[in-house]
Amino acid sequence: MPAARGRERGFGLVELMISMLIGLVIIAALVTLFVNTSGNNRELARANSMIENGRFAIKVLEDDLAHAGYWGAYVPVFDDQNSIAVPAPDTERPTAVPNPCLAYSTGNWNTAYVTSLIGVPVQAYDDDSAAGLATCVTGALDVIDNHQAGTDVLVVRHVDRTHVCTVVGEVGCDADDAGNLYMQPGLCDSDTTPYVFGTSGYTVMHKMNCTAQAERPLPGVGGLAFLGFPLHPPGKPSTSRAEHLYQVQVPMLFLQGTRDEFARLELITQVCDRLGPSATLHLIDDGDHSFKVPKRAGRTPEQVMAALADRIAEFGSSLSAQ
Repeated sequence: MPAARGRERGFGLVELMISMLIGLVIIAALVTLFVNTSGNNRELARANSMIENGRFAIKVLEDDLAHAGYWGAYVPVFDDQNSIAVPAPDTERPTAVPNPCLAYSTGNWNTAYVTSLIGVPVQAYDDDSAAGLATCVTGALDVIDNHQAGTDVLVVRHVDRTHVCTVVGEVGCDADDAGNLYMQPGLCDSDTTPYVFGTSGYTVMHKMNCTAQAERPLPGVGGLAFLGFPLHPPGKPSTSRAEHLYQVQVPMLFLQGTRDEFARLELITQVCDRLGPSATLHLIDDGDHSFKVPKRAGRTPEQVMAALADRIAEFGSSLSAQ
């Protein structure tokens, strides 16, 4: 009698091939999904980068345009709302649009040209081949980096908001660089010109008006207000910078932060005590040299600035009442 055969189990060859085919289709679909997702992520990252770069470019333009025509302590006569004089042509008001590419020299930059530079702080060109502009773009000067042919050109003029270091070890200032162009407004009553242009940095600078006030009283100055008087460099306590203040004959208001690294509290207090009744010290608790306070102080920067403005207004009112 023949033996009984056992029942066969498992996949057949055809079934195995079908399952492999289905697996390959699934893998292909997953790979396609991954590639598409990666491509979308790259496009999204590229778009975000373009948006951020655009925001940064707009911020740079906004900052430059907001400060166009800022010349430090110098206010042109035609822009001085306290002046009733008629600005003289070529010396106090511009009479022509200046060539933005004219290289600096005492011969090129005459009085009329400098007056035009100051009086026309913004110039826009929709064609880089405009008269006088080609030398900036492709000429020997080549002052416009990475210029794209056929694009607009915007010229904005103002002085930097930083100053040249005058004391060894001073921070928050620029080192004197003979390759830079510097402008210093005249702050002394003995100055024969309202400002000075030059490439020699601090050597073209005039004295601070508090120093001039110490040497000879300035006409119309009834008091001096100092917002963060820089008594000494950080980490180098000294009162030598205040020596000229003892010859000042007008009231002085010192607005100082108690954490100011440029004026240790005990030293600025000592200076004000020595100055006597002519000096008033107003302290901003927890404020640094820029009057920034920590969050724990419970005051916003706007509140701090408002308090400073109110104190200066009170000081000015007290001078008017004298």
